[in-house]
Amino acid sequence: MESRWESDQRVLAAVVERFEQDGRFVSREEVHAAVDDLDPHTVDQALRRLSTTGYIAGRGTARSAVVAIVGVPEKGLRAAGFWPSRDEAIDRMLRALEEQAESETDPARRTKLRTVLASLREGGREVVIDVASAMIQAGVGLG
Repeated sequence: MESRWESDQRVLAAVVERFEQDGRFVSREEVHAAVDDLDPHTVDQALRRLSTTGYIAGRGTARSAVVAIVGVPEKGLRAAGFWPSRDEAIDRMLRALEEQAESETDPARRTKLRTVLASLREGGREVVIDVASAMIQAGVGLG
């Protein structure tokens, strides 16, 4: 038997995958169909928990049932594995800089890239994480 969080995680992943397909709202019925091996009551409870805890932006009825999901904030994207953590994002950037430095044919530019890379690894990591996070959020309209 799945734990509550495992069920919630599956429901969240289904919602995010649906948004990735066409970017429109996701109906309760679509979520039920996507995780049809789960009991409908379990899916409804998961949607309610995910909505009230900020993992999804759900719209409900007077009975507080979520009938449509109109968005998935960063918190939900991260939990579903569709958004990198701050550390993952900076690690990707550092790997890209390292690859660029290794493939650079101009010795002066290669030296500059290696200097930047060394600075980031030695102490600028937190600053870069904050700047990169702000840029990503602003770029996708979250900041």
